[in-house]
Amino acid sequence: MTPRLRFALTLFATLIGLSVLLLYTTLVEDVLFKGFTFCNADSIQLTFKTLGIGSAGLITGFLTSLLVLQDNYYPNLVLSTAVLAKVLFFVGCEAHPSPFWFDVLLSTTLLSGLWMGYYGGIKFPLSPA
Repeated sequence: MTPRLRFALTLFATLIGLSVLLLYTTLVEDVLFKGFTFCNADSIQLTFKTLGIGSAGLITGFLTSLLVLQDNYYPNLVLSTAVLAKVLFFVGCEAHPSPFWFDVLLSTTLLSGLWMGYYGGIKFPLSPA
């Protein structure tokens, strides 16, 4: 594979991964659990929201690993950087309804899901070699 094609494939997987990550996290946070904040939700709702965020990361990591070659982890690095930038962006936002540690927990769950999905994608028997 030529370096130009590898770069184009990596860029494509990164853009698709960012789109899928945005879609699924929006689906979990703004559709399924709209209006649930840390202060007004019970523990079951918070657990399902955390599992939903983790599942969004798992699906995204799996998809991006299937779009590129097995040894290419750059799309997941970009996605991880985007998640960390989102957490650092909310550090200065005092009007955010959830405590900082809960946002860090959700982001850690999302990052774990991304990398577990990547690992599952490279171990998937139908992934590109």
